[in-house]
Amino acid sequence: MTTLADAFDPLSAAYLDDPQAAVQPLLADSPVFFHEALNSFVVTRHEDVRAVLTDFETFSSGAYKALEPSVEALATIPDEHKRVAQLVIGGGILLNLDPPVHTRERKAAQKAFTRPRVKDASDNIAAKADALIDGFADRGSVDLMQDFAYQLTLAVVGDMLGLPSEHLPRFHAWIGEVFGLMSPIDAKPGTSARSDADIVDAYTRMYSAYEFFSAFVADRRENPEDDLTSAMLGLTDEQGEPLLSNDAVLAHMVSITAAGTDTTANLIGNTVRYLTERPALLEELKADETLWEKVVEESLRRAGIGLHLFRYTTRDTEIRGVPIPARSMVLLNIAAANSDPSVFPDPLAYDIHRPNLGEHLAFGSGRHFCIGSPLARPEARIALQTLYRRLPGLKADLEEKQEYLPALTVRAMLNQTVTWQEADSDQRA
Repeated sequence: MTTLADAFDPLSAAYLDDPQAAVQPLLADSPVFFHEALNSFVVTRHEDVRAVLTDFETFSSGAYKALEPSVEALATIPDEHKRVAQLVIGGGILLNLDPPVHTRERKAAQKAFTRPRVKDASDNIAAKADALIDGFADRGSVDLMQDFAYQLTLAVVGDMLGLPSEHLPRFHAWIGEVFGLMSPIDAKPGTSARSDADIVDAYTRMYSAYEFFSAFVADRRENPEDDLTSAMLGLTDEQGEPLLSNDAVLAHMVSITAAGTDTTANLIGNTVRYLTERPALLEELKADETLWEKVVEESLRRAGIGLHLFRYTTRDTEIRGVPIPARSMVLLNIAAANSDPSVFPDPLAYDIHRPNLGEHLAFGSGRHFCIGSPLARPEARIALQTLYRRLPGLKADLEEKQEYLPALTVRAMLNQTVTWQEADSDQRA
């Protein structure tokens, strides 16, 4: 007999189209279940997901490794390529670290990722958005994701990190490789839907990008500038020694870029879709611009890019009476938690007037609360306000088939055609 849990397929097109709609039956009937294909216990309820996120002693964040092809194909990957992939995915990014290492690394990164630096970046968002819009305003139609959202968010984070503009596309592609190769540590070689050749090629690209950007970081250490990369490299301990290695800084650059680009770009794309479906809400926003902050929060709840987080149990435990042995994988379904009807009534409705908008877990919770969230929120708000100011009548093509990055951890939208009234598009003032 096939159960609802058996039908759970987080990489299917139907699931990616609307994960929150897909998980509603599970929230009601199977809030915690074992999924054999992922070799993981899946947790869906908001209360339980938040509890796991804040209990690092029972649920370790060290739950990721680089995806492996079949044993035969794995043997063809050079050891240095494997080391780099594991360094970035398994041992470097904040997402995969536990205290005390996570505490030390995050505290160091936050010393450089200061409020004044975030404010300086935020002050330039509207100008960057205007410049991008200038390039297509007279066309009447554009791919919002590729021609605006990803370019804007990458430019903002790139400036903050001090990455030259010509390096940004390569760095963003590298971020995609990181998330595309991120896999639960218990996943067996050869069990991915990706071909062996594709995975082997991804290792090669990961290593090439690592070499390139390692050279950039090394140069910044010798020749610091006024940017976040130099600030991280310049941190010292009580003895005056560098607090972060070049590899640690590079891993933090990956974490910050991932948090500040794809998350915000998808927040922009999904919000335009929601507003296209709700013209009355657009009129409400024209009358009261302070509501844009609520729009951002509801979009984060309804369509946050982070679908799932993995944890690894350090000891026997249980959730809702379901025993979970030590050394088990646990998949936290963030999409489900953010559409739990016991917390968010009528969860599939898009409602910016919910009294508890801030209770979503789109940025995580506890020690791993997204380090880039102070930038992501204003960036999305300013970008959206600029789009609707410059492009009156802006609408998403709701009939277009959406394509998504095939990854367990994120739901990254790759395309979204939008149109507007060409004659009225030049409204910079």
